Amino acid sequence: MELAMGSCFVRQISVCTIALGCFVFVGGSASAVDIGDWGELLSYRPDEAAQTKLLNRKVEPGQDSWHIQKLERARGDVLLESQALVVTKLPAVGGKVLTPQGLLAFVRRNLSMFLDGEGVKFGPVTDEDRQHWETESPSNAVVELTSTQGIDNRQSAWLVTGVKRDEWLMTAVQVGGATPAKNPYSGNRKVGVASALPMEGCILYTRAALRAYDAPSPTDERALADQSSDLWKRLFSRIKVWVESNGGAVVPGLGDSESTIVPWLGVAKTLHVPKIAWQDLDGMWRSKDVGKRFAIVFRGLDAPCEFIERNKEGEELRVQIPLKVIHGEKDKQGQAVATYVLERSNEDPEVLSFYDFSAALVQDIIASKPKPSRLVLKRVGDKLTAEWLGIAISRDASGRLAEIKQPGDQPGRAYDFAPEGP
Repeated sequence: MELAMGSCFVRQISVCTIALGCFVFVGGSASAVDIGDWGELLSYRPDEAAQTKLLNRKVEPGQDSWHIQKLERARGDVLLESQALVVTKLPAVGGKVLTPQGLLAFVRRNLSMFLDGEGVKFGPVTDEDRQHWETESPSNAVVELTSTQGIDNRQSAWLVTGVKRDEWLMTAVQVGGATPAKNPYSGNRKVGVASALPMEGCILYTRAALRAYDAPSPTDERALADQSSDLWKRLFSRIKVWVESNGGAVVPGLGDSESTIVPWLGVAKTLHVPKIAWQDLDGMWRSKDVGKRFAIVFRGLDAPCEFIERNKEGEELRVQIPLKVIHGEKDKQGQAVATYVLERSNEDPEVLSFYDFSAALVQDIIASKPKPSRLVLKRVGDKLTAEWLGIAISRDASGRLAEIKQPGDQPGRAYDFAPEGP
């Protein structure tokens, strides 16, 4: 028996193999999903506006920023998970039979009801998220979907994007704040409805491509995979009961929860093909000026980056510097801009000596209590621009310090940056 499901289908088979060719088969009485669907989830990134809006969520000074936990920076292999409910007769609410899209909207708005008593903490994370979540289009809402019964009970938060009438997507994020815990997962999940032709009704489904973010072992990865699939299995079981209790009907035995783990390296080269750039920063970026004065190796928002300066002789100075995120910045058109600041100390003898200042001049500069030099970075789309605000000194006839101008006392110098590699 086969049921059309857009570009994928659900059918009864008794195969328990992994095939990264035309289809991915996941065992038992299984679901077979067009590999293109997994490729979409493995490659999906929220659009630039959604990313920037998340990055610009306000936190107190010194606190960690809100950000997406990137699939490619996670530790584990890939969990491919699917769950489907074949609804042959749609239920009614208030005497009116729901459409497939109406069923999807009802499920979303009533997830708290379906998950009540199931060992799951669910809800929009902030009041603003609640306002978004309860609208027709919940884009940019962050919701918590945390298991309280599994191996890892850390907060699992998800950014809702890609909202259409018949589907919506969720991307794993880390909530900002003073002491945020890592989300146990990275990756994407889609929830949607598709045609059940030749029968009436629809298929309510979810598919996910996830990686355990920091699980210490393959055993822990499997436990996290079971935790995720068990949560959604219980949710779909509750939805099935509700559908049948409200005049609907479901095909028994089809759409059971399925999950399998495949090696990340095996799918990354062919199926992880993102089309949207990350709006936060990762990898190496180098300034495009003739001398290529600056390079920065970013390692995510929650880790120091390596700041590299090059002098006229081509020598390089490398220092580790925390990356600061500036929230609420906008461009001249009022659009949100992702803004970052690096501050390099001017009281470090090694830094000052790198610019060929004499030992006496170095001591003079340090005694003047110079402020840190700043590189202010702005990310718009795939472009990274910066302004360098450094100190300027003048010397007297003996080569000692005559005057120092602090960063910001004079106009900065503009730089453009380009990615150079991972």
